[in-house]
Amino acid sequence: MRRQYLTERLDCLSKWLLPPTCVVCGGNSKHRDLCHDCALALPWNDSCCARCALPLAVTAAYCGKCATRPPPWSQAKSPFVYDFPVDSLLRQLKFSRRLPNGRVLGELTAEWVASFDESKPDLLIPVPLHWRRQLGRQFNQATEIARPIQRRLNIPISERLCKRSHYTPQQSGLSAGARKRNLRNAFVVRGDVSNTHIAIIDDIMTTGSTLAELSKALLRAGAEQVDVWTVARVTGAGLSYPPPVREGDKET
Repeated sequence: MRRQYLTERLDCLSKWLLPPTCVVCGGNSKHRDLCHDCALALPWNDSCCARCALPLAVTAAYCGKCATRPPPWSQAKSPFVYDFPVDSLLRQLKFSRRLPNGRVLGELTAEWVASFDESKPDLLIPVPLHWRRQLGRQFNQATEIARPIQRRLNIPISERLCKRSHYTPQQSGLSAGARKRNLRNAFVVRGDVSNTHIAIIDDIMTTGSTLAELSKALLRAGAEQVDVWTVARVTGAGLSYPPPVREGDKET
């Protein structure tokens, strides 16, 4: 609690010394780095599948894919459709180290999740980068998004519980099949997650391959429930992941 108090006081001090500037239009803002008008104009994901957060044209509980072949995680939350300006903000965060973008988008994601009357997870796990990629980038965009969620919802973060077991090419630009091959057995759980409710944090969900592999690794390690929270969901991108392994089967 003391650590959270100090974090909040430092955050207030930084905003006093450096007044917030809107990350979209560059204008002045009152409470965060996003002005009121730009916040209203964001591509909110108001109607979506409860299982994979795919934007839907009509109100329905699940998309067709999740109704017939649900993903390994229990539910997904994505406050935004991957469209302008959220797509630009995420690219700037990831490739140009615009860390205020991650703070703003993480705060908005936390508020979106908090609007649902549901039990909170026990733990947040940002999707880990391989150490070589994190060394080159010097930060993990999923962690930058997770930190404001931690502060808003008071849920601990674990950055060391899971790791990437091998270096993989960038997922962007790969076909669905290549994404699955690229991520096979890519994650290792290095701690006890027995009977734990976990929320995985990431920037974007496209085909769900990365999130599915990490979810399966956590469930195999004993997690009771795994949810997925991402900033944005790609429109029209159906999930693509291997079917769950039945008891007695072996993964190949």
